[in-house]
Amino acid sequence: MEENRMDQLLETDIDRIAGFNRTDRDFPDQVTLLELIEARIRQHPLRPAVLCDHDRFWGTAVLSYAQLNERANQVAHLLRGNGVRSGQIVGIMVERSFAMVIGILGIMKVIHRIGSATFWRTPASASCWSTARRH
Repeated sequence: MEENRMDQLLETDIDRIAGFNRTDRDFPDQVTLLELIEARIRQHPLRPAVLCDHDRFWGTAVLSYAQLNERANQVAHLLRGNGVRSGQIVGIMVERSFAMVIGILGIMKVIHRIGSATFWRTPASASCWSTARRH
């Protein structure tokens, strides 16, 4: 009888986890991902945008859409100020963290503004800028 209960619990957990992965949604084909994110920022600036309980740098486990947008804009301005132009390769190398999400969104903003650029994973092919300071 105990084994049957464990099987039931396991099945319930599996169903619950599967529910997290049910993310099929209609996706507008005339709108970019950046435009969808920026619409969310305008609609819900104070709602949580990114949860990261292991990133101690920011002193919080949650960034709101407004905070995410502000920091991503700083990255985008930094990249443009350092000469990122159309067709250039932009690399990012960070751990899973707020910095990763902020950096990717900042790069997306630059790409959207200048028209084109390429994400690249090979450091030798990319110009490199550091926006973080080690303490």
